[in-house]
Amino acid sequence: MVNQHYRDVIDDPAVVKAFWNLTPDSVLAENLEVKLPSRRRIKWPPDRELAKMVAENPMTVVASELDVSDVAVRKHCIRRHIPLPTPHRYARDRGSRPATEVADEASRVYAIKDETVAH
Repeated sequence: MVNQHYRDVIDDPAVVKAFWNLTPDSVLAENLEVKLPSRRRIKWPPDRELAKMVAENPMTVVASELDVSDVAVRKHCIRRHIPLPTPHRYARDRGSRPATEVADEASRVYAIKDETVAH
């Protein structure tokens, strides 16, 4: 069968012989370790700083600065009770109020603490 279907692919007869000599026991005897990538620990900024970053910039910008996904930033903010901007917030006009003023107001209203919460 190998000679019919793979005659143009496999030139080495030793490879063909090794293939046909494979058994479940010979495969299990091999050390087949797979190294999975380790989980990377994220260093999050303090809550006040993160609240200000989220209030001033879109989630995608904050996420790229922290080298994580925007969903990770959103989940972290929810876990830490950091106020999230409303959808389409950056599409509408904030008037004359700068983004830092909005962020300061959010941190005062929600009384964000710098302490970390044990999970």
